[in-house]
Order: sequence, then structure tokens, then C-alpha cells
Amino acid sequence: MLTTASWDEFRESTTAALFVWEALVTKGAKAATHQGDAELGARAFVDALPDPMARNAVRCTGPVRSLIGAAVLWSGLSSDLAWLRRACLVVRVLPASPLIVR
Repeated sequence: MLTTASWDEFRESTTAALFVWEALVTKGAKAATHQGDAELGARAFVDALPDPMARNAVRCTGPVRSLIGAAVLWSGLSSDLAWLRRACLVVRVLPASPLIVR
């Protein structure tokens, strides 16, 4: 199975593929639990479709230390150490709009 941090490579794959990315959930966007944060991150990714790369919250201009790359290595999906330096999509979860009551 292909494991990739490249949206284009994932979309063009003709075999089973796993697209890895990270969610950035901070401050006013946080849920009450880690599970809730994960759900918010997944919803933000779905909301960014069909072009999630347009919502990339991080522009890398220097060396990368990839947490998702470490997870890929730890999981056994790859043994390529380049994953530790590979940038990925980071989708920021935006704070919910405050409810205005009049």
C-alpha cells in the first residue's frame, strides 16, 4: 500500500493508498476531549475538500521535523527515514463563530 503525504500522489494512485496529514487544533477551536479535537480535525479536512492543500496552515521555509513522519515509521508503514524530514498538509481547525443572541 502506498503511504504518502502528497495529495497529488494520493489522488493519482491506482492502488490502495493512505494519505497522511496533521490537524492543528488550538485555543478557541479546541473541543473538551482529545477525541473531540480529532473529530474537529477530520471535519476541517472534509470541509477543505476537494482541494485540502489550499487550506494548508503551514508553509515550510526551512528544515522539517515531521511528527506524522515519525508516526509512519513507528507504525511500520515505511522504513524510509526521509519521512522524518517530509513536510505534510496541516489543516487548522478554525474557532467556532460565536452565537449572536439579540
